[in-house]
Amino acid sequence: MSSDGASVTERLKHPEYTGENRCWPCTVLNLGIAAVGCSAAALLAVELGGVLFGLSLAAIYFKGYLVPGTPALTARYLPEPVLRAFGKEAASPRDPAADQEWETIERVRDHRENAVDVDEYLREGGVVEGGDDERALTDEFRSALAERVDPAAEASAVRDGLATLFDVSPAEITPEDEPYPAFVVERRVRHWPSQSALAVDLAADAVLRERREDWPTVPLEQRLDALGTVRTLTERCPACGGTVAETSDTVEACCGVHEVVGVQCVDCGARLAELDATTDEAKLTS
Repeated sequence: MSSDGASVTERLKHPEYTGENRCWPCTVLNLGIAAVGCSAAALLAVELGGVLFGLSLAAIYFKGYLVPGTPALTARYLPEPVLRAFGKEAASPRDPAADQEWETIERVRDHRENAVDVDEYLREGGVVEGGDDERALTDEFRSALAERVDPAAEASAVRDGLATLFDVSPAEITPEDEPYPAFVVERRVRHWPSQSALAVDLAADAVLRERREDWPTVPLEQRLDALGTVRTLTERCPACGGTVAETSDTVEACCGVHEVVGVQCVDCGARLAELDATTDEAKLTS
């Protein structure tokens, strides 16, 4: 084969799953899947089955697997005796992309099994009261929140609080150099409009963990939504004790100009939340 042909072949290969890094349990599993699928296709047309099997073999040869996510699924679900027979150990996938794919599957399954109605959850938990147009924090929750909130907390305390909130170790919390609180958590940047906003989230998370045993099982994004609701209903600024009120701002972004409703202190200007003026949904972290 010419050098050009060899280079094309090498470019098609995924070195993380081929050659010395090939996962043989994955290969055997995918060959079995290919054989079953192509046999079914051959019942319709022998030529079709043959073509599909050839394409499947090529995919397994060059990529290392046929079905996306196989490396993660194989390492987690094949029995240990089978893995040991191929010289493998049951472990998390080595490839970050496969790891991220598995995390997405886990997140979707977790949300499906544990999702709640956030507004109903907060009402049942004694966090908010009143109708949709007159919602407010209950006196009991407001008092508990005031005892916990600390806008001047040391960096180590903030990191520990974030680790608890996001269910990770403190070492996985990396601060970003921004004019507002921002941290990288599991490859995603989470940010808050002010230190006061962050302090309210950490305090509310701590109070809810004390009051609701099921709070840690609520899907993360729904917990963040709930904490955002608490922030929008906070009446006193954690930083200076001033009155918190809504303000309307015009924000220019890449996609145009739009209205944003800010929830901030009228005295020191600390912003606790930003709401989409068209939906009233909080823009909390991203």
